[in-house]
Amino acid sequence: MCESLLGDFLKEISNPQMKSKYELMINIILIHCGNVNDDSIQMTAMMWLKELIHLLNEEAVFFMPGILNVVLPCFSYGDESLKKNIKELSKVINSKLWSLIEKLSQEKSEEKIALLKKIAVDKLIETLSRFTITPSDINTVTTTIESLRWLLHLVYKLPQFILSQIDNFFHILIAFLSDSSKEAIELDLKILAVISSSKLLIDTNNQNESLTANFPNYNKYFSLFMTELLDLFRKDQNLRYEKGSSIIKTLCILINPEDIFRMFAEILSTEKDSEFAISMVDILNSILLTSCECFDLRNSLKDFNTQESLSLFICLYKTWCHNPIAAIALCLLSQNYEHAFNLVNLLGDIEITLNLLITIDKLVQLIESSIFTYLRLHLLQVEENQYLVRALYGLLMILPQSDAFFALKHRLDCVPNYYNKISDSNQNKLMSTPARKKIDFKELLDHFLQVQERQKFFKKQNNLI
Repeated sequence: MCESLLGDFLKEISNPQMKSKYELMINIILIHCGNVNDDSIQMTAMMWLKELIHLLNEEAVFFMPGILNVVLPCFSYGDESLKKNIKELSKVINSKLWSLIEKLSQEKSEEKIALLKKIAVDKLIETLSRFTITPSDINTVTTTIESLRWLLHLVYKLPQFILSQIDNFFHILIAFLSDSSKEAIELDLKILAVISSSKLLIDTNNQNESLTANFPNYNKYFSLFMTELLDLFRKDQNLRYEKGSSIIKTLCILINPEDIFRMFAEILSTEKDSEFAISMVDILNSILLTSCECFDLRNSLKDFNTQESLSLFICLYKTWCHNPIAAIALCLLSQNYEHAFNLVNLLGDIEITLNLLITIDKLVQLIESSIFTYLRLHLLQVEENQYLVRALYGLLMILPQSDAFFALKHRLDCVPNYYNKISDSNQNKLMSTPARKKIDFKELLDHFLQVQERQKFFKKQNNLI
C-alpha cells in the first residue's frame, strides 16, 4: 500500500508546478538515500533521486556534493538482491551527473558558466576527499576508485573551478600514494600529474625563479609533489622499496621522464641523510638503466652529442655521487669511460660494504644485458676504449670471487689481445665529441670526493649519537 502511494506520487512530481519544491524534496530524499540500515527505504529513495535528477537536468549539479556523498558508498555494495539493485541505481545516477559535467564543460555561454559557478566546489571537494583520506580496503576500494575518477574528471573538465581549491586536497592526494590499491594509486598519480602541469597554475612559478627557468612547463606544485613524494619515501621504507619503483615508472609515462629525473636530482643533491640518498639514487639509477619508460632518456645520455644531454648528465651526476656505483654506471651509459675508470680507482679509498658489493654485482648483471650491448662491442676496440677495459678490470679486482666475478672475468677474457694493444698514451681522446669536451671532469671528480667526505662526516656524527 505504502509503496503504491509513493509510486503514484512519484508520477505526479513531473508536474511543472512542483518544480519549486524539488530542492526541498531532494534534501529529504538524500537523507533516506543514506539509510544503510534499511535496504527497502534506501532503494525507494534512490529511485526518487534518479527521477528528480532527470527532472532537474542541468540544475542537478547544484546538489552534486550531497548526491555523491550518498551514491559513491553504494559502489562498494555486494551482490545481495537489494544491495545489488541499489548499486546499479547509484551507477545510473553517477553516470547522469558525469554526463552533465561533460556537457556543461563544453558549452561556453555565459548562462552555462554562471550555472557552474553556483556549484559548491568546496563542499564537492570535501565530499570526494572524504573517501580518500583513509586507506582503502577490500570493502571500500571501489568507492575510493570512483572518487578519484571524479576528481580526475573534474580537474580535466572544470580546472578553473576545481584548482581554486587545490590547497584543500593536494596533501590528501600525496598521502594517498601509500594506499594498497594499485589502480587507485595510478589514478592518484594521474591527478597529481595534471595538476603539476596545469597552465592555470603556471603563474605560481613567480614564487620560485629556479623552477621557472629550469621547468617552464610546470607550476610550483610539480616541485612540491616531487619533494613530498621523496618525504613519503623517507618516512615509509616499505613504500619506498615495494612500490617506489612502480610509482616513479608510472610518473615517467604521465610526465616527461627527463623532467622527473632532473627534479629528483636537484632535490636529492642537498640531501643530508646519506643512507636515504644512496637508497633513492639506487632506485632511480635502476629505473634509468632498465625501464622501457626511460628508453629515450637512456639514448639521449648514450649519444651525448647535444647541450641538453650534457646538461642532463651533469645534473644527474652530481646527485648520483651519493652512490659511487650508480655514478660509475652513469659514466658507462654516457660513454665517459675515462671518468668511470677514475671513479673506480677512488673506490679503494671508500669503505667497501656489503651493500656496495651487491650494487657492483647488479651492475655486472646489467653489463651482460641488452642495454649495454654497445658497451660490450666497444671492448673490441681496445685502442680507443682502453679506459673502459681498465674500469671493468678495476671492478673485477674489487669483487670477491662470486658469480658476478666470474661472469665479468669471462667477458673480459673475450677482449682480443688486450695486453698487446694497451698503451700509456691517452687514446681515449678518439672518443671525444664537441659536447664531451665542454665538461670539466676534474671539477666533477672533486665534487664526487666532496660528497663522499660529507657522507663520512655524517656517518661519524650518527655513530656518536
